[in-house]
Amino acid sequence: RWQHPKRGLLHPGAFLQLAEDTGLIVPIGRWVLGEACRQARAWRAASVGSAECRMCVNLSAREFRQPDLVAEVVRVLEETGLPPDALELEITEHVAVGHDQALSTLLQLKAMGMHLALDDFGTGHSALISLQRLPIETLKIDRSFIQEVTTDAKTRAVVQAITTLAHDLGILVVAEGVETEDQLHAVRNLGIDIVQGTYFAKALPSADCSIFLATRGANRI
Repeated sequence: RWQHPKRGLLHPGAFLQLAEDTGLIVPIGRWVLGEACRQARAWRAASVGSAECRMCVNLSAREFRQPDLVAEVVRVLEETGLPPDALELEITEHVAVGHDQALSTLLQLKAMGMHLALDDFGTGHSALISLQRLPIETLKIDRSFIQEVTTDAKTRAVVQAITTLAHDLGILVVAEGVETEDQLHAVRNLGIDIVQGTYFAKALPSADCSIFLATRGANRI
């Protein structure tokens, strides 16, 4: 989200595609990575949240294709003092499969101790190839599936199949966009490992998030 000086709070959908098209997404993304790592380091220093809590940062297609991506991530970690294992980088299957150097880049990042996640799983055309090829540890099922998991038997079967396959490959599964108690019970019954969504909390400024983490911690289902 962006607190625009004239237009107020803008959601990512209002500006991210334009930023991607113009190339501004690269400096924006690097700023986000730096701020996220600094905040995560501050929370760790203050013992806010659980010890295993990670900072998750999305990488856009253009960011991921930058030749100095690995060096930039290393620089930010060294500058902020955040341990590599406290950072999780998220990419979409489209970004990963559509980039010739994706595997090499991901392997370098993983070798340094960072965690890797495949975001918005199920929205691309090469989902199974992604699971087979990429050194990911976490798979995040797109919210479009979770929204229908309590109302559509076919969707529920797809989510169950994805979860079973991921677990067979040793991959953790996250349900994105959980908004209701019924959805929470449904994904819990399907064996999903971690959930995220507005059922627990809406997006929060860092100060409010600090209070939330201090009072509730980083809870898994």
